Amino acid sequence: MINLNNKQKFTYTLKAQNLTNKNLDHFSKKFVWEIKKDEEFIGGNFYKKFRDYFIKLDFNININLNSFFKLIKKENYVSFLNAIFSCHEFVYHTPCNFKTTPITKVHHNFIVDMNSYGKYVNEALVFVGAESFSRKLIGLPENMLNPAKFVEIVKHQFASLKNIEIKVLNKQELAKKQMNLLLAVGQASNKENEPKLLSISLKNNSKAKKIVLVGKGVCFDTGGLSLKSSNYLEGMQYDMSGAAIVVGTMFALASVKSTANVTVLAPLVINDIGSNGIKVSDVITSYSGQTVEITNTDAEGRLILADSITYAEKDLKADTIVTIATLTGAIEYALSDTFTPIWLTNNKQFDQFKKAADNAAELIWHMPMHFEYEAKMKSSKIADIVNSEKTKGAASSTAACFLSFFRKKANFVHLDIASTNEFNHSPLPIMLRTLFYLTKKVLK
Repeated sequence: MINLNNKQKFTYTLKAQNLTNKNLDHFSKKFVWEIKKDEEFIGGNFYKKFRDYFIKLDFNININLNSFFKLIKKENYVSFLNAIFSCHEFVYHTPCNFKTTPITKVHHNFIVDMNSYGKYVNEALVFVGAESFSRKLIGLPENMLNPAKFVEIVKHQFASLKNIEIKVLNKQELAKKQMNLLLAVGQASNKENEPKLLSISLKNNSKAKKIVLVGKGVCFDTGGLSLKSSNYLEGMQYDMSGAAIVVGTMFALASVKSTANVTVLAPLVINDIGSNGIKVSDVITSYSGQTVEITNTDAEGRLILADSITYAEKDLKADTIVTIATLTGAIEYALSDTFTPIWLTNNKQFDQFKKAADNAAELIWHMPMHFEYEAKMKSSKIADIVNSEKTKGAASSTAACFLSFFRKKANFVHLDIASTNEFNHSPLPIMLRTLFYLTKKVLK
């Protein structure tokens, strides 16, 4: 929760200053945030620095936002607030916890003149509830969150909102549409864990270009018959982070009555182990009609996204499709947990995406899509495409190229959050704010 006040509530107060007094003792310096004159403000960097500050601070203080506003340019107010509110909630608020002993709560007091800065504060507060909802979904273990339970929780969360439409395709409806890649990933699951495709749309009669956000929803990933080792199984309940983030984005959009023409899709499965699971060398015909040779059953996320991408263009008439997924562990070697990588088939959209990320105080990095990467994914001797190429070079980029094959004309954007969707083993709804700004204000 964010406590707003225009008065001091606690003993110590953090203030922003141009220069830190060198005569201050070590303890007093903790309550001075130095912002140098003419220093470039980068919201994503500010977020990471404040997150580290909060992690070390285990008692309540006042934070004088007014002092920051005096030193930050007006165009950076919202980015600053997004950074500080979001990392405050991440560090001090745990929406999904099953400890029997209550956790000690820290709630800092934010001092702010709402008459002067209220509109910026209220914009940033939109994300507090949405991110908390996404973090709760991501944090739930698989025995509490299978595809059916995911849909149930989402319906309950959206129940009071009248400007949205929710649709769910079950296993039989997916089979009728021949969404065989999505079904294949979940075919080893028992009946109560059957695959589903969740769709949520804004009802606003918008004539704007259609945007569809697709989030990977693997509620648990064993790797299938290409079984993960025990150390890689840990944290696989987070493999549905993309789905949680897109529904959280929609919750924020619906809450502010956005006029964007947007739908979110969450393909939901459990990649289980069983005698009827998909096997290496299987060939599956996708919803697009293209055939895919399975070379790795642990490259399952791209399969459920592929059919969903085709559905977004064919059934929902998307002009732009954005996928967000914990897709490849390889991306950690390239960017660690600092930047979220982005691939685009229309590079002209990158500047629009960068503007959204800047407002959101999130860091992105433009990655390449190249015909040589595409060729690697078309190396099968018996099918149109392989789901995982064997050389492993540029594995994150070849995965992005794979996904791009499943739309025809729509612009395609891909975000791989495999190294940015958690911090210190806690779920992080990365890119939720960026997707909100992208759909609400920026993307053309």
